[in-house]
Amino acid sequence: MPTKTPNGAFKLTADANFLILIGYAKGVAAAARADTLSVLHVQLAFKIAVAAKSLDVPQSLATRVDLIGREAAAQINLSLDHEIEPDKTTSWPLDKALHGFLGTVKSASFEEFTQALCEWSQDTAADSKAPVRQDTHFSAIARCSHAIAEHHQVSEFTLELFVAGAALAHQSGLLMHRPAMVQAIRSNRVPLEYLLRKKQWRIEGLRPLATHGMLPENECLTHAIENAASHEDPLVTVLNLGITLGEKLRELEQIAHHEAGHAVASMILCPEMSIEKATIEGDPEIPGADGYVSFDPSARWHARQFTKQFVMRDLQISLAGRVAEQRYAGHDEGVDQGANSDLRSATDTVWKAITVDGMDEEFGPLVLKAVTDDSDIASGYLFDLAQKRLQSIMKEGYRACEVLINENWQHVQTLAQALLVKPTLYGDEILELLPELVQKAS
Repeated sequence: MPTKTPNGAFKLTADANFLILIGYAKGVAAAARADTLSVLHVQLAFKIAVAAKSLDVPQSLATRVDLIGREAAAQINLSLDHEIEPDKTTSWPLDKALHGFLGTVKSASFEEFTQALCEWSQDTAADSKAPVRQDTHFSAIARCSHAIAEHHQVSEFTLELFVAGAALAHQSGLLMHRPAMVQAIRSNRVPLEYLLRKKQWRIEGLRPLATHGMLPENECLTHAIENAASHEDPLVTVLNLGITLGEKLRELEQIAHHEAGHAVASMILCPEMSIEKATIEGDPEIPGADGYVSFDPSARWHARQFTKQFVMRDLQISLAGRVAEQRYAGHDEGVDQGANSDLRSATDTVWKAITVDGMDEEFGPLVLKAVTDDSDIASGYLFDLAQKRLQSIMKEGYRACEVLINENWQHVQTLAQALLVKPTLYGDEILELLPELVQKAS
């Protein structure tokens, strides 16, 4: 068993199996008349130690250990018939590649070290991105990613697949010595699970492959690894980049439901508004807008009298985005600052109806500023009553909007999913998608 350092981390260099292996590696280096100890010496030593029954390896890695040992022997030009005796006393300097490799696996278990050693190559060592790919936990994630790819017939190693592989590695207990990665996975459970659902990847019951194959990396993952190489913890950086993709996908779906809520509510309550388009793409002319629904400015709705019925319908249309988001994402996740402009617009409209247009029976047919001599008074009986009526009417409108959205949820979902496929839909496209609402309006 690996021993532990005082802080609880496993220390490879104190592992009895590792010390046996290094003894054989020194013997190989001596036989090869080398000046420094290299990864090739360790790889050949592993084959020799297993053959001598000094070390055991899992059956899944036995063939691989034998193969890399033969390849290492050929590269250092040492006959496999050469008798090697382990050297337990002589100190050998490490070459640069072995020093770097051991630095990436120093906290690994011996089994994890074995896996990483099997996947090490001279080409990888020479690669500027080697520190990331030589990390034993990258190897574990890659094996898990390839298991998912094999099960779900995925043809390339993507950043999303890396995240899914990290989730499976965590589930399989392969990241227990990387608390930072475990914390990143646990604290980002919502976007991570969303990403898996969106990709339709199930990881329950899957097991990591013994070795990861030749699944090609896509450009996005390669760039992520390259950019993360200079960070303090490159693997966590790559993981966070992938989780961010999941978060952006989730946010986009939330925006789609928000705009679909506005559109459906307007089609039911004010079909004469005539939708021009609905989009989940931002507009540089509308600061802070991630999406919006626009209406035909020539429609007769714009020339309508400002009535109490108009106010209540307009209130529900303004609130429909927030209500749809909450229905989709839940009352906590569905409340964000995205509805700020909608709430402000609705509040201004209702406040004007109460204090300027005299439309609220309880407040009375009076103009607040006329009573206060047009001063900017913000207190007193009438002002306080107006605020209470504002809050009451806003809540009433919200409840009515919840009923409306719940009754027409299927239409909201249909439009939201269509927006995720085509980010901007125009009036005719929306009407074709929701013919039932057209019939209801007529």
